[in-house]
Amino acid sequence: MKWLNKRTDGLAISSFIFRCYQIINTLSLNFSRFSTINISLERADVSFNQKIKNIAKLFAVYLAAALVLNIPLQLIDNLIINRFFDFSFYQQLEGNALKIASRYGDYAIFYIVLLGPLLEELLFRLPLSLEKIGIGVSFALISYRLSLNHVLIGMEYNNAYWYVKLGIALCIFFLTVRFLPRSWLTTIKKNYLQRCLYFSSAAFALVHITNFAPYNSDLILFYPVFVLPQFLMGIFIGYARLKYGFFYGVALHSLINLPFAIIHL
Repeated sequence: MKWLNKRTDGLAISSFIFRCYQIINTLSLNFSRFSTINISLERADVSFNQKIKNIAKLFAVYLAAALVLNIPLQLIDNLIINRFFDFSFYQQLEGNALKIASRYGDYAIFYIVLLGPLLEELLFRLPLSLEKIGIGVSFALISYRLSLNHVLIGMEYNNAYWYVKLGIALCIFFLTVRFLPRSWLTTIKKNYLQRCLYFSSAAFALVHITNFAPYNSDLILFYPVFVLPQFLMGIFIGYARLKYGFFYGVALHSLINLPFAIIHL
């Protein structure tokens, strides 16, 4: 009977994967329609108090949306991933939270709530202004960050290789500022700013797949599904960044990370 149970499980998995394919295909067919929805991204000329109130509203709306989105993700994780693959995305997430606590020690909450959001905003949302300096800073940080294993010990003053990494990052910054055509940025800002927001949010979400390391190659198609909350988060923060300014986006990011830090640390 074991072979029959395996066959039944295999058919269930195949049926589920086919259903996922249908859903993804439907989403891809409708993405162009979704991307044409006009969202006003012009800077809002409102008072400081009003900006704070709007950031609080965005935080509340995102929190509600993330909780709703978490329901089907929990069901998929418990009823399908855990049952058929003996794996759990949420257990991986908790495990990585413990690794962060172990790695950064007393600085863990500082990293998750303050330093992490600031670094990620510099990487993903600062360039949304489509200004040379912002894009140059982002590119330089990306090149520098890719060569690091640990943010807080990245400044190795006694290591010659550190100066090479820093020099490469500075070169990338100056080359971007010097040679990136301003006309390109003007055209993109005028016609494709909303798509830049979606692209930035997608990149932000995909980077957070690292939260689920070590990876399970059998579940490669599921990883993008489980970073949908980060994609939604990127849209909310990007909207706040463009409407109210860079540091308001950082503030919203910190607020969103705060519950995670309180629960898992």
